[in-house]
Formats: sequence, structure tokens, C-alpha cells
Amino acid sequence: RIDWLVDAKHVPMIDLVTVVDRAVVLERPSIAGWIDVSRRLRSTQYDAAIDFQGLLKSAVLARASGARRVVGFSIWHLREKAARLFYSETGGGQHSGGDGMAAASSAGSSDWNATRVGTSAAMS
Repeated sequence: RIDWLVDAKHVPMIDLVTVVDRAVVLERPSIAGWIDVSRRLRSTQYDAAIDFQGLLKSAVLARASGARRVVGFSIWHLREKAARLFYSETGGGQHSGGDGMAAASSAGSSDWNATRVGTSAAMS
């Protein structure tokens, strides 16, 4: 199962992605909005949350999801370096030759049977 955490203004874009089972919408860009979406995320009990943005906002919300694994880019590929503090795992490296997520998803694939994955790719 794939759920996608998304700002309300980006929902129409995520609705076009057929492999996404559910859009989890951040309705308000406020502390109250973050608390609300965090509660909704935690109720699902995700195996993993993957941060495709590399921003502090997306990393914090990925961690707040309660997922057992929070995967993000290596520090060399992050847009905001502080996001690294919220990941349990990263992929790639300074000389990986590709983006960090490809390495993260292939490196952990042998022991990762995630039935529920939360992503925060469309956060802005």
C-alpha cells in the first residue's frame, strides 16, 4: 500500500498517480495542521516513510508519521541538510553516482516487506 502525504494545493497532481492508494492531505500549513496530519498518519502504522523532498518540513512529517523506518537522501543530496536528523536510514553518498533514493530502496529491499509505505514527496 502506498499513501502520499501532500499539501492540499497538490492533491490534483497526486490523484493522477495511479499507484498511490491514498493521499494524506496536509490541510493547513500551521502547527495545528501538522498535529492533525501526524495523528492521521500515526493511525495507519506505516512500516516505512520515504522522504523524496529532502526538506526539513517533509523529514519532520515523515518522522511524525510513526513509521518504523524513515528513509531519506544522503546528506550530499538533501536540499536542507538538517532534514538528515529525522531519518533512520539514508541512501547514496557523496560519490554514489546517482540519487540517494535509488540506493536506499535497493539496499534495503532484501529485508523490507513493507505493506504500508508513507511518502512525503509532494510537500512544498
